[in-house]
Amino acid sequence: MKLFDRYLIGEAMQVLIVGSLCVIGIFFGTIEFQRVMDLLNQFGLPPNTVLSIMMLQLPTGIAYCLPAGVLIATLVTLARQHNDSEFLALQVSGVPTRRLVVPYLMMGLAASFLAYGMNEYVAPQNKLLSQKLVLLGIYAAERPFVGQPIVQVKDANDRMSQTMVFGCPNGRQVKGLLFLDKASDKEMNIIWAERATWLEGQWVLENGNLFDFVKGDGLITRGNFRRMKFGSNAKLASYIAQGPTSSLEKTTSQLRAEIDGFEKSGKKAPAELRTQYYRRYSHPASCFFLVLAALPLMTVRRRRSLNVSFVYGGVLVVMFFLLQQICLSLSENSRLDPLVAAWLPLSVLCLIGLGFTILRRNS
Repeated sequence: MKLFDRYLIGEAMQVLIVGSLCVIGIFFGTIEFQRVMDLLNQFGLPPNTVLSIMMLQLPTGIAYCLPAGVLIATLVTLARQHNDSEFLALQVSGVPTRRLVVPYLMMGLAASFLAYGMNEYVAPQNKLLSQKLVLLGIYAAERPFVGQPIVQVKDANDRMSQTMVFGCPNGRQVKGLLFLDKASDKEMNIIWAERATWLEGQWVLENGNLFDFVKGDGLITRGNFRRMKFGSNAKLASYIAQGPTSSLEKTTSQLRAEIDGFEKSGKKAPAELRTQYYRRYSHPASCFFLVLAALPLMTVRRRRSLNVSFVYGGVLVVMFFLLQQICLSLSENSRLDPLVAAWLPLSVLCLIGLGFTILRRNS
């Protein structure tokens, strides 16, 4: 059986790599690709910087997609063994079914430790480094919105709230900049500058005027300026130098220390923070427990049931990601306890798998 274990784990690992890469490819081909294109279009970051940012995001993507990869690997390998009648041959030889599960559980356990290690020692550091690289790119960019003479920003109600109009570009400078800020339905703030230079993460405006346009009163001049800093973040350099700010950039111990800080001050830690802390344990553990969700495939007896098995596997993968997002949203809006939100998705799938396994064995 040791030879069989090595053979099975080796085959499952190949499918695990392919399955994880497929999920990561979908993840990077949608969310991350859009983010990268935004960086290219808005700030004109060079392709090598954008590529470096994407590579630094890979550990986070791998840790995020590894449980789904384990589930896909288990489902595909179990289906292949069933199709080749390997389970039937081993069971006829006197090997108990519970012994056949051991290699898959070993793979799930190893993947759990790998996911935890990446979440703790690799992904946060790389995530923080990628964010700093983005800020450095913005800080050193020639100028933002290259090739876009007009940039418009909408508010939460999908109404136009801000508009920037750029004049003729000349390196870091543009000859003429107009900024319109719709403060309300009856008032609009207007800034006009003869020349604008993108310098150290913000616009430096020269020789301009400030206006207020009030409905009923017309255009009112507020004043003029010879030089004024405007837009972006004047403290961008300090953000580059500081440590992790979001939960994805922090280790488990840093998240725990932040929660303890809230509790010592008599305040309740934000639900999003507590959910991310609990997910640092539940997400890696799902690599192990999702193997149990795939166990019903071991009880399939007829070849024509194989198509049903693949449908079952696809439903499990979709449910895994869907339940995570639903529970995360409910938790962040204080509709679900963070501890429950972190552990509920894998618990539901695990119970479904065990339930189907028991029903199939008793039928």
